Amino acid sequence: MTRIYADVEALKALRAALPDFARRQYEAIEQAEAEIARTQQRLEEAEQKARYEVECARAALESCYYQAMMAAQQGYSVDCSGYEYALRQAEERLVRILEWQNRVRQEAESFRAVAYAYRDRLADAISNATAYLDRRITALEAYHATRLQATAVGVAATGALGLMGGVIAAIRQNRGELARLKGAVGEEIAAQILSEKFGLTPLPFDQPKHGFDRVFTAPGIPVLVAEAKVRSGGALDLGQTQAGEQASPEWIAAHAQRMADRESAAWSPANERIARLIQEIGPENVPVVTVVIDPQSGQGQAYLRQGETDWQPLGGSTSLDSLGSAPPPGPSAPPEFKEGFGGGPERRG
Repeated sequence: MTRIYADVEALKALRAALPDFARRQYEAIEQAEAEIARTQQRLEEAEQKARYEVECARAALESCYYQAMMAAQQGYSVDCSGYEYALRQAEERLVRILEWQNRVRQEAESFRAVAYAYRDRLADAISNATAYLDRRITALEAYHATRLQATAVGVAATGALGLMGGVIAAIRQNRGELARLKGAVGEEIAAQILSEKFGLTPLPFDQPKHGFDRVFTAPGIPVLVAEAKVRSGGALDLGQTQAGEQASPEWIAAHAQRMADRESAAWSPANERIARLIQEIGPENVPVVTVVIDPQSGQGQAYLRQGETDWQPLGGSTSLDSLGSAPPPGPSAPPEFKEGFGGGPERRG
């Protein structure tokens, strides 16, 4: 095993551990919230019991006072000190319970302020870390597969066309694990095309083993799913899955449900936020962009689809050799993503 491959395996292990680490942190916060709720419930029950005991002690004392008054009229006395002591004891217990309730309330508010800030920062940190590791793993694997004599710092460092061609050549000689690199490098190239040519902004996203390739946003479009396909000849060919055809609303809904399920391997804090957004606006209203990369011609073509509409090409094809040579466009949405695409977010009733 070469040193590079060993490093890649270590990065993969770290990448795989991050979502589980985040899940355990979330579970710890939820367990603390549950314990707070149980404590508050017990204190509420204790308060109700204490108030009842105060009422009973006060009623007993009033009854004793009435008997003492009647006895005084007849020339003898009744001692009510025991009832007075019982009432004081009951009132003191109620005061202590109310003090504990107030203290628990204050401590719970302090805990939530810290815990929720930590949870939000953790979600951002995990998303950034996994995205960074994904890029480094893809670059190092491609470097290892093609034996490139340069520092592997990303797709743009070696040239997208050269990198894809090298991976294809390596796959022809080494089947199995190397075949996965074609998809990973294709996703990186597709992400560059969508960022550089169309000005899409990637959302923090922890890519599951089976699911969306990437997730983007654009002005007026809160979430957009991206798929990458490497096809000799450049044909747009999407597969069938148990959840339906790739990029269909049913397929989007199924993956969003997995991403929102904390028991699923597809869950992460960032993925859950994306899933909730998809469920809120409706899977049928989420646009999908598929970038088909043709390693033979060195071109990438993007297609757009929303709901059950037909796929529409977005502009002309993009030369892979041109990637990384020009700065990305500004924050405004490109013409292909502004009003005019049937069923787009701007036209939803």
